[in-house]
Amino acid sequence: MLQFILNQILFYISLVVLMFLPGYFFLLAVFGRQGRLSLLERFVTASGLSIIVVDFLMLFLGRIHVLITRASLLASIFVFILACYAIYKIFRKNSDQKSETLFVFSSKQLLLVILLIFLTFFIKAAYLKDNVLPSTTDLGHHLYWAKTIAVTGQIPAYTMRDIDQTGATYTIDQPKPISDFIIGEHLIFAAINLLTGIDFISYFPVVTLLLINMLSILALFILATRLFLGHPQGQNIALLTLFFIGPIFAVAPPQAKYVGGGVIGNDIGNLLLPLIFYFFFRALKEKDMLMLFLALVFSMGIFYTHHLSGLLFLLAYPLIFIGLIVMHIKELGSFLKSWLKIIFSPLIIGFFIYAALFALKVYTPTYLTNHAVNTVVGGPTKVDHTGLTVSDFEFTIGEARAALGLIGLLIFAGLSVRIWKKKSYAELILSAWIFFILLISIRPAWSHLDIPSARVANYGAYPLAIIAAFAIVTLLAYLQEKSAARTYLLKNWLLTASFVLLATFALASGIYDNSQYATRSSDAQKTIETFAASAYLAQKISPAVQSPKTR
Repeated sequence: MLQFILNQILFYISLVVLMFLPGYFFLLAVFGRQGRLSLLERFVTASGLSIIVVDFLMLFLGRIHVLITRASLLASIFVFILACYAIYKIFRKNSDQKSETLFVFSSKQLLLVILLIFLTFFIKAAYLKDNVLPSTTDLGHHLYWAKTIAVTGQIPAYTMRDIDQTGATYTIDQPKPISDFIIGEHLIFAAINLLTGIDFISYFPVVTLLLINMLSILALFILATRLFLGHPQGQNIALLTLFFIGPIFAVAPPQAKYVGGGVIGNDIGNLLLPLIFYFFFRALKEKDMLMLFLALVFSMGIFYTHHLSGLLFLLAYPLIFIGLIVMHIKELGSFLKSWLKIIFSPLIIGFFIYAALFALKVYTPTYLTNHAVNTVVGGPTKVDHTGLTVSDFEFTIGEARAALGLIGLLIFAGLSVRIWKKKSYAELILSAWIFFILLISIRPAWSHLDIPSARVANYGAYPLAIIAAFAIVTLLAYLQEKSAARTYLLKNWLLTASFVLLATFALASGIYDNSQYATRSSDAQKTIETFAASAYLAQKISPAVQSPKTR
C-alpha cells in the first residue's frame, strides 16, 4: 500500500514536471507575466507546449548520444527552464502586468462551465473504469516502443520482421522500416516511466491520455471564446461548444473510446490542432509576431507527434491563405507588406532556421525518411479508405453535431458577403478546418489521398461542435431580434421552448452516441489474467530462446 501511495505521488509530480512546467516557463520567456493570455489559456497552452518541449529535449539527448535516463531527462528540463527564466529576467520582466480577464462570465455561466466539465469527466471516468488497462493493439504497440526507449535510453529505429513459411520451415526475414510510427507519440510515456518507475501495464497510460483528452476539450473552449470574443453572443457560443464536445460527446471517438483504446496520436493531435488555430487566429487578428511564433512552434510539434493531424492542418492552410487574399484584395499591397515584415523578423526567421536544422541534423520524421508520404498519395486503395456515406459520416460525428453544423455552414455561406467585408477570420478558419475533413471523409478520391475515412471523420467533431453552437445561438438571437422589432411576433416562451427543443435533441443524440460505445460487460479480469500470464512467462523464458519482435 505504501508503495502504491508513493507511486501515485510520483506520478502526479511527474505530470507537473513534464506536462506543465516546461511550457509555463516557455510562455514566461515569450510573454513574461503580461496579460496576453488569461489564466485558463496559459494553463492549457503550457500543457500543450510541455509535451512538445519534452519530446524535442529527448530527441536532442538521443542525437548527442546521451542516454535518456531519469537524471539526464531532469537535467535537460532544468537547463531548459533555467534558460527560459533567464530570458524572462533579461528581456521580459519589465513587461509584467496583470493577466488578461478574458472569461467574463456571469456567476450562472461560470457555474454551468464547471458543471459541464464535471459531467464530461464523470462520464469519461465511468466508461474508463473498465478500460483502464491496455486492451487494444494501439496502446500495446505504442507502449512497446515507449518501454524500448525507457529500457535502452535510446531513440529506437522503427523496424519490423515478418515470419515466412516455406513448407514446414519458418524463417525470419531481414528488418524492414515501419513508416506509420511517429516518435512524439511515445516519448511522453517513456518520460513518465523514467521519472516514476511505474510499470507500463498499469493505470498511468490511460490516465495520462484522459488528461490530454480533457485538455483538448478546454483547448476547444478557449478557441471558441477567442474566435467569437467580439460577438454579442460569444460567451453563449463558447458554452454551447463545451456542451457539444463535452458531456454529450464524452465516450464516442475520438473521446474516451480513443483514450481507452490508446489512440495516442489522435488524442495528442486533438489537443495541438485547436491550439495551432488559436494562435494563428490571434496572429491574424492582432498582427502579432509572438502569436505567429507560437503557432509555428505548435505546427512543428504536431508533425513530430501525429502525421495525420499535421496533414489536416497542412491541407487547411492553403484555403486560409486564399481566403485572406480575397478578404484583403482591395488593400492587398499593404496587407502583404505588413505580414512580410512580421515573417522576415529575426524571431520568425530564427525559428525556420532552427526547424530546418532540427529536421536535418537532430531527427527527421520517419514518414519522410521511409518515403511514407508516397503511400497516402494517389487515391484510395482499401475499402475503409474509399469514403463514408452521408449517413455513416453523420453517425461518426453524431447526429446533432452533423445536422446543426451543416446549418452553421449554410449560415456562413449566407453571410459570406458580410464575412468578407468585416474580415471575419473566425468563420474563415472554421470553414477551412472542416472543408478537407468533409472532403477526405466523403470523397477521398477527389483529394487523391489514401487514408482511413472514418479516422479523418472523427476530427470533424471538433470544428463542427463550434459551428453547431454558432448555428443555434445565431438563429435564436436572430429570431429574438426580429421579435423585439415586431417583424416576427414571437413570444419569449416560444423562443425558450425552441432552445429547449434543440437542447433536448442534442442531448438525446449525445446519450445515444455514448451508449453505442459503452462497455456492456467488463473484460478487465480477462485482461489482468493475460498480463499476469505474460509476466510469468517473461520471468521463466530466458532471452536466448525468445523470438524476435514481429509485427
